[in-house]
Amino acid sequence: MQARDVMTVPVHTVGPDCPVEKIARMLLEKQISAVPVVDGEDHVLGIVSEGDLFRRADLGTERKRSWWLLQFLDQERVAADFVKARGRHAEDVMTRQVVTVVEDTPVTKIAELLEVNSIKRVPVLRDGRVVGIVSRSSLLRALAAWRSEALPMVASDREIRTKLLETLRGQPWFSKSRIDICVDHGTVELWGIAMSKAEHEAVRAAVTSQPGVAGLVDRITEFPRFPWSGA
Repeated sequence: MQARDVMTVPVHTVGPDCPVEKIARMLLEKQISAVPVVDGEDHVLGIVSEGDLFRRADLGTERKRSWWLLQFLDQERVAADFVKARGRHAEDVMTRQVVTVVEDTPVTKIAELLEVNSIKRVPVLRDGRVVGIVSRSSLLRALAAWRSEALPMVASDREIRTKLLETLRGQPWFSKSRIDICVDHGTVELWGIAMSKAEHEAVRAAVTSQPGVAGLVDRITEFPRFPWSGA
């Protein structure tokens, strides 16, 4: 699945001279949490989110810092916050460092970008112009619409077991010497010892998310944790 499959279209955008009051009304009326700022050719200049409008002098919510903390902060950042709290147009309050993707960016990569950059959305570009936007809610909608029937079903018990072992062997916490997997008519039977509850649950998750699995019989024993073990 790629950005083009989950992105929201059309995209509501504003120009750099758009008043902040108009942006606030747009966010409320369109029930969106951010709007890209674009030039006359739809090239992204920045993005204005609810967070960019939260600390406002006219609302009395401007960030107040103690005098001693100001001595340690980057003064350029302090000045930028001052402008954001009092600026009247999109170009004054927008976030300028915008993370973007293209239409064929995999959703796995988008999820990683959102997490690593601690952001909630990314504009989608085509030839440098914004054509959509993917937000966390876009990914949640895709997950809600996901159907396991759409995934290819493995043909045999042997293939189910092989796929599961391939998945688990790539994990540093898994040990085939402690856990064994048997498959009979699509039902997976787990035997062995898990060194922790987390490992036990991870193995179960690998099984239940594997296409073709019809059922699970869990005979795994969790390794006991003793008070003196420090665990």
